Amino acid sequence: MAAPTTLVPPSAAELPLGFLEPILADWRVPTAIAIAYALGVTLFNPTPAQAAANRKAGVGSGAFLKFLVVAHNVVLCVFSAAVFLGAAPAYIGRIINNPTVESYCDKSGTFWAQALAYYTWVFYLSKYYEIFDTVILLVKGKRSSLLQTYHHIGAILCMHVNYYTQSTPVTVFVIFNSFIHTLMYFYYALTTVGIHPPGKKYLTRMQISQFVVGMSIALSFLGVENLHPGQCLKSDANKFAIYFNVAYLIPLTYLFVDFMWKTYGRRSALPTKAKKE
Repeated sequence: MAAPTTLVPPSAAELPLGFLEPILADWRVPTAIAIAYALGVTLFNPTPAQAAANRKAGVGSGAFLKFLVVAHNVVLCVFSAAVFLGAAPAYIGRIINNPTVESYCDKSGTFWAQALAYYTWVFYLSKYYEIFDTVILLVKGKRSSLLQTYHHIGAILCMHVNYYTQSTPVTVFVIFNSFIHTLMYFYYALTTVGIHPPGKKYLTRMQISQFVVGMSIALSFLGVENLHPGQCLKSDANKFAIYFNVAYLIPLTYLFVDFMWKTYGRRSALPTKAKKE
């Protein structure tokens, strides 16, 4: 997945599925999709009792559905790896070769035009496709948690803001998230075919770490702008993008920490409690 090597940002015609670019430019479109997604989850989400009954009845355990789930996870794993291997070396190499404020912030928009616009766009589109994560759960008779619903809605809206404000701090989102998703969807593909490697809790910890580190790096752009006024952020829209992303990530981090504690904290505490008894 090679990005165009031009100093002019790619036009809609040059982007994959570029016909969607002017349509999605209207903030009401992703907002409507996010609302429709939330309503769909609310309508079709089974109750805990229904989900338990579905699990006992073997709902969603057919071979064809398993094939589709494996394909879904493999596609997202390969896609995420391609985005990471395209965006990360380009940005890191840029800073190493020329460690300046411009290399870090891209005030001129050079890096955006050369690579980041392309990778941000395709990554933005992938957030719509990732809604199928939830569709798969519902088809299998499982519940979609608040964490998952909030995660998908926020990812769509944040990537919309990041792309259409040409926000360089989105580099953090694209690089970190594509790396984590490469590992995550590879893990899910394995578990779907009956292979259960250890370390799921470490994936959760890595996700939490990416949020904390990502927020810190995104906020650092504001710090650089304060130290070097007019040399880091392109516009106030870039500041809005940073605040919007941070506002989304703070509750998301809490939800992930809560999930980790409920899933792994109590589980790891059970043997200790048993020993005391």
